[in-house]
Amino acid sequence: MFKHLLVPLDGSPMAETAVVVAAEIALRCGAEVMLLHVLEESDQPTVHGHTHLTHYEQSEQYLQTIANEKFSSPVKVTHH
Repeated sequence: MFKHLLVPLDGSPMAETAVVVAAEIALRCGAEVMLLHVLEESDQPTVHGHTHLTHYEQSEQYLQTIANEKFSSPVKVTHH
């Protein structure tokens, strides 16, 4: 049914609730998952009370952590 799932994340717990659903769908359908965080230039240290990820390294680490903690084999997860 689904072959690819795109999961946009902004670093907030609310956005991360979609990860649980995406992981289940991917597992059941054999779909690949791409986690996405768009870097936004801003001098705000927080957004809605959560750390604002403004640097590539921060975003990369965040997405890798989500991939490692929330998805299990055989689900293929990439991030950008």
